[in-house]
Amino acid sequence: MMPMLPDTADLLTPKIWQDVLNRHSAFGFGGYIVFRGDWHKTPPLLASLQEHSEIPLVFGSDLERGCGQQLTGATVFPMQMALGATRNSDLAYQQGAITALEARRAGLHWIFAPTLDLVTRPDNPIINVRGLGENPRLVGRLGSAIISGMQEHGAIACAKHFPGHAETSDDSHTRLPTLHISRQRMEWHDLVPFRDCIRAGLQSIMVGHLAVPALDDTGMPASLSRRIVTDLLREQMNFDGLIVTDALDMGAITARFDPGQAAVRALQAGVDVLLMPPDPEAVVSAVLLALEEGVLSRRGLLDSVERLDRARLQLGLYSSDGDDDLLPVAHWPDYTPAVQDIATHAITLVHSEEDTVPLRGSVAAIALDDDNDPTVTDTWVRALESRHGVSCAVLDSQATPEAINDALEQASQSETVVVGVFSAVRAWKNRVTLVKHLDDVGRRLSALACKRRVVVSFSSPFMAQDWAGIDAYICAYSPHPLCQLAALDCLWGLAPFKGHLPVTLDNDAARSL
Repeated sequence: MMPMLPDTADLLTPKIWQDVLNRHSAFGFGGYIVFRGDWHKTPPLLASLQEHSEIPLVFGSDLERGCGQQLTGATVFPMQMALGATRNSDLAYQQGAITALEARRAGLHWIFAPTLDLVTRPDNPIINVRGLGENPRLVGRLGSAIISGMQEHGAIACAKHFPGHAETSDDSHTRLPTLHISRQRMEWHDLVPFRDCIRAGLQSIMVGHLAVPALDDTGMPASLSRRIVTDLLREQMNFDGLIVTDALDMGAITARFDPGQAAVRALQAGVDVLLMPPDPEAVVSAVLLALEEGVLSRRGLLDSVERLDRARLQLGLYSSDGDDDLLPVAHWPDYTPAVQDIATHAITLVHSEEDTVPLRGSVAAIALDDDNDPTVTDTWVRALESRHGVSCAVLDSQATPEAINDALEQASQSETVVVGVFSAVRAWKNRVTLVKHLDDVGRRLSALACKRRVVVSFSSPFMAQDWAGIDAYICAYSPHPLCQLAALDCLWGLAPFKGHLPVTLDNDAARSL
């Protein structure tokens, strides 16, 4: 079992730290998944927890965007789709390598990335810009490069979410998605990146909470399905690495199974690791009873133990030094140039009418902040004002009709209006569209009196595909500050557009390219 470890601030509280030690003594967890920590303070805590464990602990974390995604102060990369837009395997390898180096320095071993789910549905609320793109071979090539970078620099990579989360409009954090696609479609599309990465030496796979009738007509979630985990992944695809469930506290599982029942079914399916079980005590009781009654195979569990021991040996966790030499140092390299490379190679000019970009003449700007987070739009607003003398109105999801009308009126007085779109794709949000009144701002662009209307998406490339009257559409794929600055350089002609759209947009502008 790999439960979630409390964040750094909580772990520094004596009572919570003691509770963690007590639970660890009671259950003998094999490892933990780490969320929300500090680059300098988390590593000593992980090292201390290692000292309290009878067996070497494996620490994992969701690091699709680098170690800084979870540990403040470490390197943060743009969303994965930005990497897809570069189509550059060297940049993908570099991101994987840097992520692994920083992870190991922090005491982390198992990186739950990359995301190999294809991006084929605009309304998919959980993958979208977390994916590399829609082309199976491109995703397989870039995914393999990320994995090689990670695994050649001391970490275990984990491709997710097998067998592919592409063809769904549901978020498995809240409900069980069902993929209504054929087995042939799975073979020629969704499974291709996983096969490519397995051939490239992939060491672990995360199985998603997805019902795929073409693979298992019982409707069982893939993570609990023997037909998918053992028959398909182990036997047909010849994968002998570690298999981990997606988080077992997600709604797709908890709505249908109690914790013990889900754990037993997952182990019956053939997984090696139970990630984030909501009730470890119930899991232990259910597994012991299942062993006693012959529902679970002792041989199957021992096979999982053997795979985990192989991973620990490979990671060097049985050596006397452990991770002591891997803890952060004061002058660890600054990887900003590597992030800059991805950002500058990702910015994509999807469509532009003649003489729209580079920008010239008077310019006004509007930022649509769907998540009410001024820290996300701050770089964009400041750079517009300080570098280009352009004022920017920020409209969030609570913006009043009066504020919206004022912003549009101001924009109509300039020759060009630039609209930056910010909307995070994340768990539990259950949508990938803007709230209605911000979406209406986009739809009102065509009525403005200005000559040129430019939209820059720092999120889903599908975000503005239904907006009429757009003279130029640019995709930056991520709100990362370096993506924002790179987009501005391209808009003002200070740098070329180097990115290539990794998905297909269903609008006249995209079709005209």
